[in-house]
Amino acid sequence: MKYIVYQTTNIKNNKIYIGVHKTDQEIFDGYIGCGIKLNNPSSYMNPTTPLQHAVKKYGTANFKRATLSTFDTVKEAFDLEKILVNKEFIQRKDTYNAKLGGVGGSSYFIKINQFDLNGIFLKQWPSIIDASDFYNISDTAIHNAAKFKGSCKQFFWSKESNINVEEYSCVSGQTC
Repeated sequence: MKYIVYQTTNIKNNKIYIGVHKTDQEIFDGYIGCGIKLNNPSSYMNPTTPLQHAVKKYGTANFKRATLSTFDTVKEAFDLEKILVNKEFIQRKDTYNAKLGGVGGSSYFIKINQFDLNGIFLKQWPSIIDASDFYNISDTAIHNAAKFKGSCKQFFWSKESNINVEEYSCVSGQTC
């Protein structure tokens, strides 16, 4: 896995977003920030972040991502993001970043609980990154499964130690 520090630019107004993305692909995988995948409208159609609002407003064709640097560890990537996305940066009028860099998305380092599709607790992971590395999937996929009470890799995920399985749904293509 590689960790990239990237900049996404709105080509209509030149506003930018800087973030960190984990990938195993050498080529651009469609991820532009804040959980947004260019080929997945559900990742921005119910926006909660400034970048998601902008993508919904301007359309995915008006955003371009550039890699600033690539690292072997998430710590190195977050160290650079912390330097770039500082207080002065997020206060600028030409950025979509809403919080300081260097700490990851909403929950990179927060413990995450894994449940089977019947709601039975299986394991507590030290972080979403640990779980995503183990399953070789995007940390955003697990984060979104927990946030939107959906499934990922045939499991339910939550920051809570217990879940009400009736509140959860399986992602398209999976059976519950």
